[in-house]
Amino acid sequence: MARDISSQRLELDNYPLQKLMETRYSDMDSYAHLNNGSIGRLYENCRALMHIEIYQKTDLFVPNATERTLLVECRLRYLHEGHFPGAVTVGTGIGGIGRSSYRVHQALFQDGRCIGLCDAVMVRVLGDTPSAIEGELRDRFSALLVKAPE
Repeated sequence: MARDISSQRLELDNYPLQKLMETRYSDMDSYAHLNNGSIGRLYENCRALMHIEIYQKTDLFVPNATERTLLVECRLRYLHEGHFPGAVTVGTGIGGIGRSSYRVHQALFQDGRCIGLCDAVMVRVLGDTPSAIEGELRDRFSALLVKAPE
């Protein structure tokens, strides 16, 4: 499994958005590891913050919003155990941009080590219809591309 992970995904500096977050006691499972549900919420929160930055508004998240982003696929990979207490940093960026869909690449770091990855596919929707990512909006997405290997 680890062979299909590009080394650039394991480096925090390659992610344009980075959010330091404290773990909570309730984030632990019965083995004193960060549990998968808590890890998923950390990624989800940082995707939401990324969307606020891209769209420059928060009403994407209200019922009946005209413009929305929909999560259509999400893959989490657990590379190492995470622990409480301790801070984690979530790196977030755009992995690729299609016509109306885009990939979000995220990584979770604790004590300088990448402990997990998240790959999400999302779709921009106006009303109930996928809508093209164009113009200034595409530029804002492009500004958050994860750094590629040199």
